[in-house]
Amino acid sequence: MGYKKVVIKEFGGPEVLEVTEEPTLPEPGFGEVRIKVLTTSAAFTDTMIRKGQYPDVKAKPPFSPGYDLVGLVDKLGEGATKFNIGQKVADLTVVGAYAEYICLPESQLTLVPDELDPVEAVSLILSYVTAYQMLHRFAKVNSGQRILIHGAAGAVGTAILQLGRLVAYGFYNASTGKGGSILFDFLRLQLMKIIPNGRSVSFYSIGSLRKKHPDWFSADLAKLFSLLSQNKIKPVVGKRMPLSDAASAHALLEKAAVSGKIVLIVSEENI
Repeated sequence: MGYKKVVIKEFGGPEVLEVTEEPTLPEPGFGEVRIKVLTTSAAFTDTMIRKGQYPDVKAKPPFSPGYDLVGLVDKLGEGATKFNIGQKVADLTVVGAYAEYICLPESQLTLVPDELDPVEAVSLILSYVTAYQMLHRFAKVNSGQRILIHGAAGAVGTAILQLGRLVAYGFYNASTGKGGSILFDFLRLQLMKIIPNGRSVSFYSIGSLRKKHPDWFSADLAKLFSLLSQNKIKPVVGKRMPLSDAASAHALLEKAAVSGKIVLIVSEENI
């Protein structure tokens, strides 16, 4: 049995995304599970990875992008005991989720409540965890404090300004050619940190923070799933598209043509 995936054949524009077919399913290794992917997202981070501009990704083409996913446990590798076949799980994969099947370590997966829509659930993994962690892990905002939300039309739409504290994330202008560069922006933040003005500056990266505190990511995502189950939050899904339309989704992202999250449907039968 084969499966389809989207690969970056070379760094470049949306046209470098190509649908390919693998002849056999991937086999999970020790402590891994094979996941049948239900949904993934088209995020601005994915466009940076496609261009070869994302600092945390060192992979060279060809490889599959895909920063997050929700899927079903399809097969257990030796030593994998945390989940059962058929359970719904989520992960921040960084790359690899633009595929019908993927094998991942069970230790990095988070259980998704059965009642949640995979489209809404995947919308929380990157955007909402980023927002939640900047508020509660970095800025540590308390009741009565004021914050500035800058660029609120985006999927994350959150930068936190707290008296004495700035949390920066992303490199939108640099990556779209609208000014500056990723290196320059990072160096500017470092300079701001040493200016004796009584304020602190830090840069938020969801990938880096997860490596440092993996327990935080799973706990925060589980908290957000609980809030979604209770209808206390409602992610804005701007567009649903099949995985085969990944290139078109990336083009829409770069034109800022969709307000809200673009979700790629990988398995129609389970949505």
